[in-house]
Amino acid sequence: EATIEPGQTYLFGCQQLTAAGEYKDTLHLAGKDSITVLTLKVESAAPTEVKVGYEATIEPGQTYLFGCQQLTAAGEYKDTLHLAGKDSITVLTLSIAAVPQPVDTAVAYTATIKQGQKYLFGCRILEAAGPYTNTLPRTGVLGDSIIQLTLNVLNETYFDTTIVECDSVEWLGKKYYTGGEYIDTLVNVAGGDSIVTLHLTLNQATVASVPESYSDCDVVTVYGKVYTTSGIYTDTIANVAGCDSIITLNVTVLETTYGDTIAAECSAITWYEHTCAASGDYVHTFVGGNAAGCDSIVTLHFTLLTPTYGDTVAAECSAFTWYEHTCAASGDYVHTFVGGNAAGCDSIVTLHFTLLTPTYGDTVAAECSAFTWYEHTCAASGDYVHTFVGGNAAGCDSIVTLHFTLLTPTYGDTVAAECSAFTWYEHTCAASGDYVHTFVGGNAAGCDSIVTLHFTLLTASTYEETEETCDSYEWNGQTYTASGDYTFTTTNAAGCDSVVTLHLTINKSVAVTETPDPVCYSYYWSEVDTTIVNTGSYTHVFQTIHGCDSTVTLNVTINSPYVDTLEVRSYYGDRIIMINRHQINSIPGWTAALDSIDTGAGYVKWYKMSGATPDPETDEQVATGYYYTLPTGDPIPAGRYYATVEIPASDAAMCGALGTTEIYTVAGAVPAPALIPTLARPGEDIRVINLDPEVETEIRIYSAEGMLIEKTAVSGEPYYIIHAAAETGFYLVELVSDSMKSTLRYIVK
Repeated sequence: EATIEPGQTYLFGCQQLTAAGEYKDTLHLAGKDSITVLTLKVESAAPTEVKVGYEATIEPGQTYLFGCQQLTAAGEYKDTLHLAGKDSITVLTLSIAAVPQPVDTAVAYTATIKQGQKYLFGCRILEAAGPYTNTLPRTGVLGDSIIQLTLNVLNETYFDTTIVECDSVEWLGKKYYTGGEYIDTLVNVAGGDSIVTLHLTLNQATVASVPESYSDCDVVTVYGKVYTTSGIYTDTIANVAGCDSIITLNVTVLETTYGDTIAAECSAITWYEHTCAASGDYVHTFVGGNAAGCDSIVTLHFTLLTPTYGDTVAAECSAFTWYEHTCAASGDYVHTFVGGNAAGCDSIVTLHFTLLTPTYGDTVAAECSAFTWYEHTCAASGDYVHTFVGGNAAGCDSIVTLHFTLLTPTYGDTVAAECSAFTWYEHTCAASGDYVHTFVGGNAAGCDSIVTLHFTLLTASTYEETEETCDSYEWNGQTYTASGDYTFTTTNAAGCDSVVTLHLTINKSVAVTETPDPVCYSYYWSEVDTTIVNTGSYTHVFQTIHGCDSTVTLNVTINSPYVDTLEVRSYYGDRIIMINRHQINSIPGWTAALDSIDTGAGYVKWYKMSGATPDPETDEQVATGYYYTLPTGDPIPAGRYYATVEIPASDAAMCGALGTTEIYTVAGAVPAPALIPTLARPGEDIRVINLDPEVETEIRIYSAEGMLIEKTAVSGEPYYIIHAAAETGFYLVELVSDSMKSTLRYIVK
């Protein structure tokens, strides 16, 4: 908790707070969050002034800056600041220490720079020659350290230039034919010498003494130029030094030869790599095939000749011979006259032949007695054949077959079974027995058809069933879900109606879902006499008075208040030890974080162990709250510590919390990062101490507005000095390493 006056500003992390309320600040330490909660109060009636006093001591001759006053004498001084309409009075009691007289030390040295250069002397940047003095106070020793500098400035200027050329070059009015270093002196604008050094390289042109010979087919390309005619040529190219190189070229242009040939064939041919399947020109190249070693290209002018075709038609009543073919069936027969057409290709003739055949006919006759058909006496059922010689349209025979059937009376039997009497033709069938009926000339042949009925008189039957069941009943392929009388008609063994009546009673099963409010520890399910300790859905099946299922589903939420063992976190070299609040804040059923519960209620108690095991009854209680720290900010004394957590159920923590932390051992004072001093005077450096020299620590300095002003990485050193701020104001120092991130604060008035 913290309290400010109306109009004042409180810095919490990087937040500038002016209103009362609860605020959180989160730091990331070793991959985990450290959450700090601040309850800020604003005094309703602030005093008209705030008075703060402190003492300081200086040595004789020193000056102490107090506000805007520069003090050199002992006494009591006041400084008043106006904050939000109220006075803040600071009272300083300044003493002069009795110390020996200071003894100064002096060091003198000489330095030389060139004209235009700069020399850093203390905090001054020097450009002009002359004597200079710098006085520095010595740490821990009375007296100053006086440094005297004599600075000399040279007036000479020096320049270098490098030239690479061919044959010769002109520089500063002189012509040079040989490479080397040449020095010339000029007068510079300041009146001094300007010494210029020329580094000269001269390369020579070359002339080739031996001609270069090149040859190729049709076209010769040399050094980017194209030659189509043989001859002696001269060209100029750049040599390895970049100068001209004159060469003589002996160019020979060789020629490609060409040829033609003609072919005409009745079918496709293969000519070198070409398949010549159509008339046209085909080209083949003999690579390097002529006497000069160039290509020899031959073109084939090819003509594809084709055979001739003819057709003829024939129709006969019997097989005959045509050339080499025996035509014994209708179809196409092909004869080839090899080389028979005008072009010397084949002449192909196709015979379309039709084999004519006799015609056949059938007739049917059925009589109740024998009869005569042409030359045949048909006295029995069978097939009789008669031939009309040359009688069809093609002049071939026409052959007719008579399929004759000698008909007789037919006899038949039929069976009937009915559940009641009925009439069959002239008969009334009222009893089982055989009944005969004659159809005169009634069969398909016109003869009598005699039928005998074998009749059986059948009878019907009735039945009743009674059933009682749960939910539904399946009967004769149908499912019934309601009580009632249902009738089903089927056929009995005699084939008559069999009527069955079902007297059905349906009793219903029951399904119920119960969802009680969330509870702590456990839930007692009275219906089944069971205690449930885990959240989940539970089902139990009961029996109704009719023996049907009654299914009850219980959806219950069990919240546990118990936390087994809490972790202990350490900060600032065992200056603070704290429980891991995230473990409690993650308990199901809580509606607010542990940080929002009253911390002064004694829910968390810290103990220092006196024995081998924790015992809150006998161990010394050293603190109450989420963390244990000493008011002085010093490291916690060596020993073993633990905390107990006992929070009752509430709206914020429904089931409360109950647990004990792990045992944390403090081995002894461990240095923590710190700022010395934390309240600085303008112009005073600030030292960050207790850095870990084994790791790299990044030191970041932010303004009160959160702007990063400086960032430095420090390793191998146990401290770092922050030089005085450029402007007055409020600053933050943040330390970051692989295992630490902390924010230290300091103020410059």
